[in-house]
Amino acid sequence: MKEIDIKIHTPDEKQVHISIIGEINIHTAPQLHDSLHTAFRANPDEITIDLSAVPFMDTAGIATLVEGLQWSRNAPHTDSHSGHRTFRLQGVTAAVRDLFGLAKLSGEFTIV
Repeated sequence: MKEIDIKIHTPDEKQVHISIIGEINIHTAPQLHDSLHTAFRANPDEITIDLSAVPFMDTAGIATLVEGLQWSRNAPHTDSHSGHRTFRLQGVTAAVRDLFGLAKLSGEFTIV
């Protein structure tokens, strides 16, 4: 199985930042899934996924990010003004942004 480099950084108890280096595909999406699961167990208010070093993503990667988005929406947080955890993507490359557009998911994610 191919691997990607995933780093989880917790600047404080309310934030988790996940940085990914490499392609997210059917072979590497399980690693991302496990990292998201670890991040949610920390019970943060905000989760930010840095995709700036992800040159390619297939539908398995999209499905894993959609699952993370659903987890954030289904896990209420009283400290958050929106009523749920913030789940955002940053540094989305053009190729990955195009995939979100093709899947008609651009409006579902907060992309910064």
